[in-house]
Amino acid sequence: MYVFGKSSFAQESFDLLIADLISFGNEVSHEEGASLRALLETFFDALSGDLPSKFYLNSLPPGSGKTQAISSFVRVWKSKGFQPSGGILIGLKTKDEIAGLVRRLGIGPEDFACFTRDDAVNALGRPDAENAPVLLTTQQMIISRTNDRSFTAARDFHFLGQPRALRIWDESFTLAEPVSVTLYALQRLPGLLNRRFADMAHRISMMIDGVRTADSKGVIRVPASLGGGLAKIMTLTKEGSVSVPAAEMGVIEKLHAAAGRDLLIRPTGGSFDRALVGSTRPIPEDFAPAIITDASGRVRETYTVLHANRGNVVHLPSSVTDYRNLHIHLWQTACGKEVLEDATASRAIYRKIAKQMEGSREHWLIISHKANAGLDVRTALDDATGGTVPFEYLHWGRHYGTNTYNRIKNVVVIGTYFYPNEAYEALGMAAAGLPAEDAPSSDMKTLRAGEFKHNMLQAILRGNARNSLNGVAGECNVYIVASTRIDARTLLRDTFPSATISDWGKADDKPLPAHAKAVIAALEALFLEGVKEVRKKNVSEAARMTAQELHRQLKRPALVAYLSSKGLVSSGQRIERHDYP
Repeated sequence: MYVFGKSSFAQESFDLLIADLISFGNEVSHEEGASLRALLETFFDALSGDLPSKFYLNSLPPGSGKTQAISSFVRVWKSKGFQPSGGILIGLKTKDEIAGLVRRLGIGPEDFACFTRDDAVNALGRPDAENAPVLLTTQQMIISRTNDRSFTAARDFHFLGQPRALRIWDESFTLAEPVSVTLYALQRLPGLLNRRFADMAHRISMMIDGVRTADSKGVIRVPASLGGGLAKIMTLTKEGSVSVPAAEMGVIEKLHAAAGRDLLIRPTGGSFDRALVGSTRPIPEDFAPAIITDASGRVRETYTVLHANRGNVVHLPSSVTDYRNLHIHLWQTACGKEVLEDATASRAIYRKIAKQMEGSREHWLIISHKANAGLDVRTALDDATGGTVPFEYLHWGRHYGTNTYNRIKNVVVIGTYFYPNEAYEALGMAAAGLPAEDAPSSDMKTLRAGEFKHNMLQAILRGNARNSLNGVAGECNVYIVASTRIDARTLLRDTFPSATISDWGKADDKPLPAHAKAVIAALEALFLEGVKEVRKKNVSEAARMTAQELHRQLKRPALVAYLSSKGLVSSGQRIERHDYP
């Protein structure tokens, strides 16, 4: 039996943590120190088996010492002979983050194990994971290994024959994973799979028929029998035996995750498409108690949804950084993917950014969309600057969990990271962790706003602003090109208290050509309240022009920008209204 108590253990861990942070050039404020101390005490309670079965959320911002707190706690634990003997499980988002934490833990490979599907990562620690005091794994591994069993029964996460007592989940947490897939995307699978996986293609085709004929707000079950076949396709693709395009593989992974689950059917845009919306099986109830360290916990709505439906979220003491040294330059204009994909429509955006960057001797960090066949923001910006300005690039989805760019003082965010409408509903369902038929109706506007704040916080704090000193953020200039469809100024002010927010630039106010004015007038007359789509034939008739002329007009920058600003999408013979924030 150990002879020390929580207070002395937490104090020793805290002293070591503060010494580490000072050696890194960081100083914490009184409020940050209190938050870190509370986090260390909660670690001890969990490790001792004295923590009630709830989720404990620490929302200190990036760069404030949360990860180093884990390291200091583990090192003190080792010095005490790994007593209390409850064992530690740390779930991270990616394998790269596991490797990064290994470097920061400050313990030898005999003291930890890594449990992933990557042998090279696993080789960083000891091979007998059950005997390793600390186990590092991916969050996806925790989800997959508890999909059909309780956490207690998941022996992969045991320490000396018992479930690990201290469970730390780093960054974003929802009880389940959101699932949303459009009928349009689903329909691409049978033809792709038919030659080699005819039975799977047939089963998916039958499911598609069910979606087509079901009530537009009905429920459909993803057959459990799809799970095994989809898993085989995923494995063969990973091994290189089968080639499946990335977009279609994403659909396969979603179906596999939802096998055996009910999904809601939702209309999307026009009448010719629907979406399946829902979530995977939630993480087992006995995964709690668990400690979540998520900087976005202060701004995301998902934790509010979780607590409203389960009543088991405990907010640990947390301070809010003073962002007086953060200077945000905001330009709201049409900047959706359809605009950035159009060389003419996007020219003004790239020129304005390039003009801001030119002449600078400092490095820049650019955050925008992932490159695809029709869009490559990195190359477009490199062309606009003539390759004369050095910059780093992160795409949405990779804008978190890295300190690589934490000395860069100039950050540009191009475009707003909106999700498809159905994805927000799926996110709310995943946060609640309830079956489709019991899922609450979430406030989509609030969820969207929370996700905007979450993504901006994570993106901007990849740069020097994450380097706080006594609770004050580091110096950073941020240039944001954001959609006009959201109150970006208010949301940014909520996310970054005390930051300076100023107008960066506005598009040139050139008079619209007569044809463009006629199209806009026609669209505004046709898209009355509640109208989701109009036929292009009706638009051309109202604008008094031929179908060919309307086709030309819809490709002009002024019309591309207008459609984007109103949430309108040109699709085949129709123009559809998509409900954006």
